[in-house]
Amino acid sequence: MTSYGNKRKIEDKEKLPPLPDYEPTAFLRCHSSENDPNDNLSKVWRSAFEPSLQNPGESSYILASCGSKIVNLIDCQTGKVMKRYNDPDSNESFYTLAWSTLPIQGKTSKCNILAVAGEGCRVKLLYPTQLVMYSTLTYHKKYISCLLFHSTKPNYLFSGSRDGWIVLWDIGIPDITLQTKNNNSPLLRFSLPDINLDALNLAYSSTQNILIAACENGCIGWKLDDINKQTKKRNKIISQTDYIFVKSDVKQTIDGLIMLTDDIIASKQVGTGLIQLWSIKENINSKKSKSSQTIKPLLELEYTSTTVDYLNFGYTPGMLCVGDDVGNIYLYNLKNYLKKNKSQESLLAPSQVIEWPEISVDGKSDIDSDAVPVLDKQKIVVNCVSVSSNQEYIVYGTDTNLLCIWKRC
Repeated sequence: MTSYGNKRKIEDKEKLPPLPDYEPTAFLRCHSSENDPNDNLSKVWRSAFEPSLQNPGESSYILASCGSKIVNLIDCQTGKVMKRYNDPDSNESFYTLAWSTLPIQGKTSKCNILAVAGEGCRVKLLYPTQLVMYSTLTYHKKYISCLLFHSTKPNYLFSGSRDGWIVLWDIGIPDITLQTKNNNSPLLRFSLPDINLDALNLAYSSTQNILIAACENGCIGWKLDDINKQTKKRNKIISQTDYIFVKSDVKQTIDGLIMLTDDIIASKQVGTGLIQLWSIKENINSKKSKSSQTIKPLLELEYTSTTVDYLNFGYTPGMLCVGDDVGNIYLYNLKNYLKKNKSQESLLAPSQVIEWPEISVDGKSDIDSDAVPVLDKQKIVVNCVSVSSNQEYIVYGTDTNLLCIWKRC
């Protein structure tokens, strides 16, 4: 029986509406820097579906994934790696990535740009057609944990680092001549209250003009009243002027954070067995205080009480997903609940839990069959989950160098 931070009784739980079934179609080992199919140590940290250029607001079936010093573009319909970027820095290990759609310099058409970052402390901008690096952003002194493009200004990029800083960049319009350039001039810098804090995830509300960072001891927010005015002075420092808030009396890591609507956010606190959905407007704008406060959630979702951190959400409108430390995926159908925008007293159980399947090895595969039973027995930590915009595909990455593609039945 799952335990919860608030000791909620099991009879107070109701189940969310069902979602379609999914079946596995491909399990890929494609993040070994040496291209070794027997490598079960490389970690797949993040993934995201590429935006559709033909249908803005929707995704294609091409997925970007990062882990070790590899970035892959994968066609989920075929299960094939289409392109692969192997960073020349032997010390690089990519932890995060983000997509944006931008106009092309000198053209009327647009293109998608992929930003990646990690242990190398620099943001690297990749042009996906060739999957080559065309620009780098240099400021951070320690590894970069998270990237987020601004929701209404697609050339504005936030980067959060272990060095205690979140930086806002203007990456400009891509130059597809592919001559590598360096841009070392941040627009804004946001200081975390402790230099040893790590911004694990970022969320931004354009209607509330609020940037939120999930950290090891809670969430921290900044109000950006007029971002155009604030960015006129480049490299300006924005301290936490309005509020610092945490989600419980015990300061624990907030490792999951994602915007569901432009006001409602989902967050996950390690070890509580809960996912909380809450309104930025109701919880933050009501007070202008630097003191800690407890979030009042609209909904609470049942999750496992694992103490493993860095397990990231995946979301497409109406459907929230997250993995655990034994290879399971939790799916939540939130379509009707997000429309209500009012508190729900009962705990909501997931619509579906996809369990880790038994893996068989294709006879033509180079994967060592002796290694497969070990994978099934050990803990499979699911670091990231991505969902296509039409909910056709769910893809997740693990600690064991596996990218797992599931298709709706």
